[in-house]
Amino acid sequence: MKTIFATTTLFFLPQISNAHVKWFSRSSDPTIISFTNFNTQSFWFLLVLSVVALALVVYLDRILESWKPFVRFNTYLESYGNHADVILRVFTGAALLLS
Repeated sequence: MKTIFATTTLFFLPQISNAHVKWFSRSSDPTIISFTNFNTQSFWFLLVLSVVALALVVYLDRILESWKPFVRFNTYLESYGNHADVILRVFTGAALLLS
């Protein structure tokens, strides 16, 4: 029975996702974007910029682990570890109210 359900679900999955996407689309005619449409200098510049920014953030994070004010601030934040679920709920609710 589980196999039949899984097979049926996988068979109808593309249609379900297509119907879901149609809710957010203004056009009923889907267009497929090829690689040549976004193969521009600005795309490659932004791609390289994001890779460099991620590498820089990882490098700075390793350097900051030995900086005393950062270590002090990190231990201060760790003291609120047992209240993390309440803090996350409050800020998630605030973000949903503001959106």
